[in-house]
Amino acid sequence: MVVINEAFAKRYFPGQNPIGRHFGDQGEKSILKYEVIGVLADSRNMFLNKAPGPVFYAPLLQDERGTAVTMVFHVRTRGNPKLILDRVRAEIRALNPHVPVYDVTTLAARLSLAQRPDRMMAILASFFGSLALLLTAMGIYGLIVYAVGRRTKEIGVRLALGATPRNVLQMIVRETLTLVAEGAILGLPLAIICTRVLKSMLFGVEPQDPITAVACIGVLLMAGLVAGYLPARRASLLEPVSALRAE
Repeated sequence: MVVINEAFAKRYFPGQNPIGRHFGDQGEKSILKYEVIGVLADSRNMFLNKAPGPVFYAPLLQDERGTAVTMVFHVRTRGNPKLILDRVRAEIRALNPHVPVYDVTTLAARLSLAQRPDRMMAILASFFGSLALLLTAMGIYGLIVYAVGRRTKEIGVRLALGATPRNVLQMIVRETLTLVAEGAILGLPLAIICTRVLKSMLFGVEPQDPITAVACIGVLLMAGLVAGYLPARRASLLEPVSALRAE
């Protein structure tokens, strides 16, 4: 008699009631056959980032293979589970002192250990992602500062024809933000498509995070705003004649 999980029932007994049915590891020729007496919800026992696969649970005393097995014993506690680890060891040894008891730990510690490689990859990805964002912001700043500096003569002409420094600032900032916004609009769909590749590597986290996307766009817009405002303000404060003579 065994208990199967939902994934097992969907794969081997689709559209059927699995209770009372029999199966074996070699089909109809199986020597050992099991009877299904219950169905459990799916759970991740091996890999957190993979969907649960077909699993069946058999009583330990029912094992007819005659081989040594490794058993995982789960204990639900109230309060801090670390306080009863020694007591669990003692209870098992009291039942059978010849059974080796090892790797006694809490579920939280087990999950933390299983998630350590993914956590390290997430930290590295966050670091390089932040570095890429910083380099992008610096690149936008440098490019716009250069482009605005090249327009110093144009700014002098506008000032000579009656434009106010405020008009010049508004024009440069508006054009700068429009340019950065167009780049963000073009790049955001591509970024969303690329996040689908990361979906299989994540557990409990969605790859499409609107808050992160908005924050990145905000950083780029801020970099463009500062890059357009500072040189435009400096040029707008010049005398028209000095601006016209600028190289």
